[in-house]
Amino acid sequence: LEHGEIVSFANPSDVGIEYMRANFNQMTDEVAEQAAEIERYGDGAAEIISSQFLNTEGHGMTRFKQGDETVLKMRVRFEKAMQNPIFAVSVRDHDKRTIFFASTLLDGNHTGNFETDNEDNYTVQFTNLLEDGRYLVSPSVIHDGNIHVADLHQDRGSFLVTGRQSASGRVNLKHTIEVQR
Repeated sequence: LEHGEIVSFANPSDVGIEYMRANFNQMTDEVAEQAAEIERYGDGAAEIISSQFLNTEGHGMTRFKQGDETVLKMRVRFEKAMQNPIFAVSVRDHDKRTIFFASTLLDGNHTGNFETDNEDNYTVQFTNLLEDGRYLVSPSVIHDGNIHVADLHQDRGSFLVTGRQSASGRVNLKHTIEVQR
């Protein structure tokens, strides 16, 4: 229903997806305006110059369905030489709670040496099991061995998740249920 008129009459999953598109598309301009006010931190040894959401075929996306593979690709320019920088990304929900965090440090990856004026990419890929809603992404580059930040973009971008099925939790984990008698 939209202002008392039927907009869609279909199975509940399709109606839910249409509802999310209608309501979150109206937020696109607001999100774009907020992007101009990104909080940024760091000493400038590295600069995250771009970030983009992609599907597994490499096409730019801003909406994903539950179960889709989601790729975040960042391009980084090194203003100073860095040894084993830590590349990280956090994903926060609409209440600004961190619900996913990935980093080369936690994964045990030694990233190597990066020279001044080099531009390199880093990507994070995950199976999207998040509930319906908009999610904020904060990429960062951190000096090895400490918490000294080279570049961090708080809430640099966002993506929208539409569900294949309704979930009551923050994630829709794959699972099995068995009843025994």
